[in-house]
Amino acid sequence: MASKNKPVDLSERLTRQSRTVEAIRKDPAIPTEITVTLDELVPSEFNPRQSVNPKFDDIKASIKARGLDHRFNVTRKSVDDPYQIADGGNTRLQALQELWEETGDEKFFRHQVTFKPWVDDEESLAGHLVENDLRGDMKLIERALAAKRWIGLIEEKEGKISMRKAADRMKAKGWGIDSGNLSVLMYAVDSLVEHLPDLLWAGAGVSIVKKIRSYEKAFKAYWDSLIENGEEPKEDWDSLWQNTLNEFDDVAFDFDGFFQLMSIKFSDAVDEPFSAVSSEIFNIMKGGKPSGVKSPQPNHPNAQPEPSTQPATAAPEASNSTPSQRPIQEPSSAPGALTQQVATPNEAQAPAVTAARTPPGTTQDDTPAESDQLSNAGQAGNFQPKTLDDLLQESYLASCMVAEVHDIDHLLMPTYGEYDTAPGIGWHIAADLFGGFETMLSELRPIQKLWAYGLMIPFIGIAHDCAEKGQNDVVEAINAMLPFPFMRLFEIVGVQQAYIHTNMLRTLPDYEGASAQHKKSQQGLLAFDKTLAAIRQHCADDYTSLFLESK
Repeated sequence: MASKNKPVDLSERLTRQSRTVEAIRKDPAIPTEITVTLDELVPSEFNPRQSVNPKFDDIKASIKARGLDHRFNVTRKSVDDPYQIADGGNTRLQALQELWEETGDEKFFRHQVTFKPWVDDEESLAGHLVENDLRGDMKLIERALAAKRWIGLIEEKEGKISMRKAADRMKAKGWGIDSGNLSVLMYAVDSLVEHLPDLLWAGAGVSIVKKIRSYEKAFKAYWDSLIENGEEPKEDWDSLWQNTLNEFDDVAFDFDGFFQLMSIKFSDAVDEPFSAVSSEIFNIMKGGKPSGVKSPQPNHPNAQPEPSTQPATAAPEASNSTPSQRPIQEPSSAPGALTQQVATPNEAQAPAVTAARTPPGTTQDDTPAESDQLSNAGQAGNFQPKTLDDLLQESYLASCMVAEVHDIDHLLMPTYGEYDTAPGIGWHIAADLFGGFETMLSELRPIQKLWAYGLMIPFIGIAHDCAEKGQNDVVEAINAMLPFPFMRLFEIVGVQQAYIHTNMLRTLPDYEGASAQHKKSQQGLLAFDKTLAAIRQHCADDYTSLFLESK
C-alpha cells in the first residue's frame, strides 16, 4: 500500500523555531539571579563619578581578601547589549577587572548577580546618582553634571521644567535635594566649569560656589544699575566677569585677590575709582540696593575735563597773578564734558578748612586765612600746586577737618614743613604717643574707633598699589607706620566697616536735614581725595620719594 506523505510547511516550522529562540533570548521581566562573567559586564554609561574614587585602593584590597560583600545589580536595554551595572558598583567592577588581570583567579571573573529589568535612561541615571551620593565622596561638579543630564532627560520626555519641579522629581526618585541646592549645582555647571575647571575638579564645594555666585550677583547688580542710568561701559559684562574668573582657576580660590582684581577691572570699565566700586559692592553684599550712580571722583588722578564745545572765555588782558596761578573756570555744561555735579554736595565744590591749628614752621599770627589753607582742592581740574609741601599741608588739614568732627584730630601727626623725615602723605597716626594701637583704641568711643580706622584706609590703598607694582620697600615702610601689615589690617571688621562708611559718605548726594557734622566730614573727605590725587600726579604714582626719602 502506498504511503501518503503530508506536505511540510517549512515557513511555519521556521516561524515556530524563531519564536522559541526569541523566547529563550528574552530577558526576565522580574528581578532574577543570573551568572555573568567580566567579559559580559561593562560599567554603566550613566555612572556620575568621573574621577577616581579616593577609596579605590581600600576597596580593591578588601575584594582581594574577602571577595564581594554585595552582589552586583545589573541591567541592559536589550538582549543584544552587554550587561551593565544598574545602580552603583562601577568602582568595584574596575577593581575586579584589575584583580582578574593580575591573578587570573576565577573567583574574580565569574559572578552571581541580580538582573533588574531595564526601565529607561532616567531611572538608570537616578539609581547611580543616588547610590554614589549616599556614600558622600562625590565631587560637587560630578553631582552637577549628573543633575544637568537628569534634567535634560526629563525635558526630552516632558518639555521645559522648572527648578522646583525638577527637584521634586528627583526627590521622588530617592535623591534628597531641594531647588536651592539644585540651582547651585546648575550654576556650577552652566557658569563656572568652563572658566574654573581646575577649581571644581579639585573638589570645590557648595560654600565656594555660593560665594562666587554672591560676588557675581553684587557686581552685576551695580553694573546693571549704572547702565540703566545711561552708563556705557568700555567692556561687555560677560567678557569682564569671565576673563577675571579665568585668571583665578586653581585648586584653591583666592577670594581677596579676585575681589580686588574684579573691582579694578570694573572701575576701569566705567571710569570710577576702585575704592568707590569696592564700597558699593560691599554695601550690596550686605543687603543694600545698588545706587546706580558713580562716585564724583575721576578714576585716575590726571583725569581732566573734556574740552568744552562752548566758546572759550577770553582771558583778562592784565593780571597781577604769577605765571603758576591759573584762573579757575566754571565746569562746562556742554554734551560730553566731564562734570562732577551729580551726587556731589554743593558745599564740597570748594571746601574750607576751619581747623584752628598752626601748621609746622609758623606761628599763630602767621597762619594763612582759611581760604588759603586749602587751595580749593575740590575744584575740578585744579591739580597744580606750587610745591609738594603745599599739597602735604592741604592733605593734613583736610584730614584734620574730618578728624575734628569726631574729636580725634589729636591722633594725627604732621610730616611736612619743619619735619625732617620722609613726608608720606603729609601726616600719620601717632599711635606710639598714646601707648600703642590697642591702648589708643581702648580710649575711643565706637564712632571714634570707626573714624580712626577710616584714617588708616589711605595708607592701606597706597600699600596695595605699591605691592601691585612691586615697590616692596615702600610697602615695608608703610607697614611700619601701621599697627599691622596692610593686608592683615584690612581683614579687621572695623576697618571694613570704615571702608564702607567713608566711601558711602563720599558718594551721597546733598539732602535736607543733613547735619553739620555730616557735611563737614563729607567736605573733608572729598578735599583729601582731590589733594591725594594731586600728590599722586606730582610723584607720577611713584611713592618712593614720599615714603623712603627724607626732605
